[in-house]
Amino acid sequence: MVGDGFSATLYGDVGGFGTGANIDWQGVATVAFAVNPGTDVHLGFRSLNFDYTRPKAGFNVHMYGPVLAATFHFWP
Repeated sequence: MVGDGFSATLYGDVGGFGTGANIDWQGVATVAFAVNPGTDVHLGFRSLNFDYTRPKAGFNVHMYGPVLAATFHFWP
């Protein structure tokens, strides 16, 4: 929690290493604001890279862009 209803998230992972893909990775950074006790709104950026290469086929993509999301909390 950063304060005054704001929070920040940083996330990243790396994988593949020749098993499913040669290499894949992603990174996400968001800032969230608690609109009310049951709703958070998130704004951030995500970058995702995937490289799958085989002798007769291949797929290499790098997707990136803004993230806009909401989280709803439900209590019993």
